[in-house]
Amino acid sequence: MKRNGFTLVEMLVVIAIIILISASAIPAITPFLKSQRLNKGARIVQAQALAARVMAINSREQRRLVIDSTYSKLSIIGTDTTILAREEFLPDTIEFGTGNVIWTAGTS
Repeated sequence: MKRNGFTLVEMLVVIAIIILISASAIPAITPFLKSQRLNKGARIVQAQALAARVMAINSREQRRLVIDSTYSKLSIIGTDTTILAREEFLPDTIEFGTGNVIWTAGTS
């Protein structure tokens, strides 16, 4: 009598092997994911800083890149504190202290 399929024991052994392989792969992937989040955060900060600088040059007015450490977001604001560009949110693992950067027309 020929049977098709797998027994419960065979399925449990295969599942156990998959779990062991997955558990050993997770520690190897974690540093890669952290570095990707850091790179993404750095690209966002760089892009927003460049956008603030370009806005200051084009308008010949002061622009500020404001880093909101509470909500992990970046905003470009004008002299009257109006938000001039879309706010960008950083990955959850990126943290900043307080501070801001100001570009004024005619400076580097």
